[in-house]
Amino acid sequence: MTYYVHHTPGRMRVRIPNVKGNPSEARQVEKLFQNVEGIDNVILNALTGSVVVNYDTRRMGSDAILKILRENDYFDDSRAVTNEQYIEDSVSKAGKTVSKAVFGWLVGKAVEDTGFAILAALI
Repeated sequence: MTYYVHHTPGRMRVRIPNVKGNPSEARQVEKLFQNVEGIDNVILNALTGSVVVNYDTRRMGSDAILKILRENDYFDDSRAVTNEQYIEDSVSKAGKTVSKAVFGWLVGKAVEDTGFAILAALI
């Protein structure tokens, strides 16, 4: 599973595979940020593995947040995707699904029409 990162100044969302479905891991991630200067709050969702960190941009940067996660084995750069990559992958998957559905419908329609033509020829 991949890590997902979406960042706007002052807010970073990271999806962490180890946190998904694991409330105790979510609490451990939350503890990492409890006493970090510049972190305003951390919102965790163990169901989705999502961690949202709100921070003061004057005292903390997104690189520092990722560094904390990386140093504690909660983030792997080599398996991370950006918001743009995530959207591109989602659109590609949706396009493939729609293409298969349309192709299946066309084949079904062609077979249906062929069946009527054969039936009409027999009558």
